[in-house]
Amino acid sequence: MGKKTDEKILDLLKKRVIERDNELESKEYLSATKEALIELTSLSAKEVDAIYNDAKAEVLKEEKKRQKLISKVLLYGAGVLLILALVYGASIIEYFRSPVSFTDNFDKNSNNWNFTDKMGNSQFIENGAYIIDSYKEKTKIEYIAKDFSFPKNFSIETEIKKISGEENNCGINLGTDKVNFAYFFINPTNGQYKLYAAVNGKVASNSILKESTHVHKRKNAVNTIKVQVTGNLYEYYINGNLVEKGNLFNLKLSQFFLATAGTQKIAFDNLKIVNSDNKEVLFSNTFDKEIEPWVNNLNVLKKAEFKSGNYQIATNDDNFCYWSETWIPENFKPLKEYEIKLDAKILELQDNAVMGFMLLKDDENYLSFEVKEGRMGRIVVVKNKLETFIGNYSVDKKNENGKVNLRIIKKKNEVEFFFNGILVDKVGNDKWYDWNKMEKMGLRVCGIHTVGFENLEFKEIK
Repeated sequence: MGKKTDEKILDLLKKRVIERDNELESKEYLSATKEALIELTSLSAKEVDAIYNDAKAEVLKEEKKRQKLISKVLLYGAGVLLILALVYGASIIEYFRSPVSFTDNFDKNSNNWNFTDKMGNSQFIENGAYIIDSYKEKTKIEYIAKDFSFPKNFSIETEIKKISGEENNCGINLGTDKVNFAYFFINPTNGQYKLYAAVNGKVASNSILKESTHVHKRKNAVNTIKVQVTGNLYEYYINGNLVEKGNLFNLKLSQFFLATAGTQKIAFDNLKIVNSDNKEVLFSNTFDKEIEPWVNNLNVLKKAEFKSGNYQIATNDDNFCYWSETWIPENFKPLKEYEIKLDAKILELQDNAVMGFMLLKDDENYLSFEVKEGRMGRIVVVKNKLETFIGNYSVDKKNENGKVNLRIIKKKNEVEFFFNGILVDKVGNDKWYDWNKMEKMGLRVCGIHTVGFENLEFKEIK
């Protein structure tokens, strides 16, 4: 028994002895022990022992009932706590959990930004040929262009060898710019050739797409294509065989291009332009060595580097967009509410500059929130390669040091988009993009310019 139980028994013993021996003053018993009670009372020791045993049994019985009640209360309380934990445990843990956050000040590549996969288009001279190694959608063209003063009557020809890649076209383009041109293509994989012309960006004639036995389809085969221009008329030859002729819709020719479509690696060699009237060779290149004006000035530039505390991406390809990406951390993917902030600044502007932040499921499904030339904002949504442009938002240019702050706030039922702290759009979170299936984040650039990205912050809202 414990000390407190012993005290209870003694107190009850004193009470019962007093009740039996009314002749004595109760105050005399207040500090008495059991043995003292025997001396003070007229009751016999045996009687005091009997009273003591009864008091002890009564106290122990009450103590047992009390302990039983306490056990029931504790058991009930534990059950209630267990139920609360099962029902609300996750919410309780969630309440006390620290918010998830991801930051990058771009002092170095600590978050493994992958640049080369998406910026892998390249052009170079190798083994006596000019190589275009392109990574593009099938409908996109990778090319090099050269200004040239053509006579009225001339021919242009080149040898083409397919090294690797998908089934797609490659060849020569004659024109003035990107909206006035005529394509003369072959497909070395399936044996087809394709002709296409446009004037002021509008189709001048339906594309000619035909198969030809004159196209060499065997692996590593070399095909020679030639375009003979006489005034406004053309003749198209494949391996010395005339396959098509027609008119050039009065195009004023001032450039020629070597071009590939889609994702493939093509080698061009023995390029030659001849004046048809006097047989003078006006241009010739066997690509046995690099010729500075051709290689360094006309190849597409794509470069990314961590410099001066930001991530700088440069490109001079105004016909396509590129991006650098990294994986979103796993603990971000189940988040229902979060905020993304990023500063972007045009460091060097030439033409059609676009910069922005992306959320990607994969290369064919993503959303890009971006600003064009620091003045107009837009949202680009791509689903299964189908591109949709949304909005034409005005952007406040008065941000510190010419920077544009892009901000996305994803809430439970809506998504908000901000430029420089100004709300420009708000949509339901089930519109445009499957926000719960994003796998990567990206930094995107389009056009001819250099962009610096910094102060990326991706954090949970609690």
